[in-house]
Amino acid sequence: DPNGGRWTVEVNWGDDSASEPFTATADGSLGTRDHAYADGPATRTVTVKVTDSGGLSDTKTFLVSVGNVAPSVTAAAAQTADEGTLANFSLGSFTDSGSDTWSAVVDWGDGATTSFVPASAGTLPAKPHAYADNGVYTVKVMVTDKDGDVDTKSFTATVANLAPTAALGND
Repeated sequence: DPNGGRWTVEVNWGDDSASEPFTATADGSLGTRDHAYADGPATRTVTVKVTDSGGLSDTKTFLVSVGNVAPSVTAAAAQTADEGTLANFSLGSFTDSGSDTWSAVVDWGDGATTSFVPASAGTLPAKPHAYADNGVYTVKVMVTDKDGDVDTKSFTATVANLAPTAALGND
């Protein structure tokens, strides 16, 4: 600006968040600004408007490609159960920086799976499962977001052997 002085700068991030105003006091670079987009993948048009002290302005735009961040699962601690007995297993939790919907699958390690839809990020609800035989099983918990990004973590379920019981008749 040949007149020099102070300029009002307004940045519209292209994502329905409030515009960010600031003041520039020298010609040249406007510097950098941090902004967190709520969710991806998306392409956003950022608009920068510079207005001088006389009210004259110029506006320029550029595109920002916003990637999606996969959910992050934290596995539950190792757990124990008895064979043939229905037990409730803690599954852990997950976080997701995006505003997503999710699906979850539990692979119990014995050929069985359980699918469900978590209502929100955070602690996953406990789920019941009965193992037919004793052993150590690797339980995998997989969370997938609406964009198809996934994270999987596992924990072990140690299933104890129970002594057989006999029912004797009075013959």
